Amino acid sequence: MEYKYEVTSQTGFLQRVATHLLPKGYYFFVQGAVPEGKDPVMLDAKLLAKYDVAKSEGARRWRKSQGLGNVQYVRFQSSWMLLATHGHHPIRDSEGDNLKDVRRAPIRIGDYSVYVKRGEYLKKVSAEEAPRPDGHWRVRVLIAREPYRELCAYFLSIACHRRLAALAEELSALPYVPYAPVRQQLLKLLRLINAKRQAAGFARVPPTCLRFKREIVKSFEPAVDRTLGRGVHNRAPAGLLREPIVGSGAPAVNSNQSSRPW
Repeated sequence: MEYKYEVTSQTGFLQRVATHLLPKGYYFFVQGAVPEGKDPVMLDAKLLAKYDVAKSEGARRWRKSQGLGNVQYVRFQSSWMLLATHGHHPIRDSEGDNLKDVRRAPIRIGDYSVYVKRGEYLKKVSAEEAPRPDGHWRVRVLIAREPYRELCAYFLSIACHRRLAALAEELSALPYVPYAPVRQQLLKLLRLINAKRQAAGFARVPPTCLRFKREIVKSFEPAVDRTLGRGVHNRAPAGLLREPIVGSGAPAVNSNQSSRPW
């Protein structure tokens, strides 16, 4: 069976790492970029051969039962990543300190930060039930710190200078995949926006403008990528490219007064 490693979108790259590999214990990673002018296919062949990556699921299960490690390889355009499990494997000696543990150092994919941490508490079945600690490792996907700060700064700068409908439309056009922690970040942003609008006497933006359902993509098949990161695509989503819409619900603002993070 052909070993698939080249994903077709940043959404697929993120999904492949966060929902397929990290939950299976591929906690150790090294990532990089294909040097300019170098054929990525040549790099693929080199890394696949060097670490004997292309193995069947049966072979991987056998290696795990013997206390040996497994390695997976993923590439999107010029960005590549090797991920390894616990157990002896040549990648540990070869990569040395370059091999990071996602439980200690987050993976950066576009504008996302991905890490693994212990769960806090399990969901209660009833109100009377005592809190139950969750001892499992959980994958968390968030908007990285700096992009999130820029996102908040941009929307707070226009919170009182857009009509409600225009502001809601820009929020709904945000390209971030709504993993649970991302949803929490966007809801926090919405609370900050509404606090500022309410203090100025404007109507609140409803939470229905945000996307709460994550679309599952096929990582190795062509797909529309809604998570365009600045490191990969230098293009803003359509909803953020329009000129400011000014109406009776809010005063006008000079477009030079707010700097969009995209």
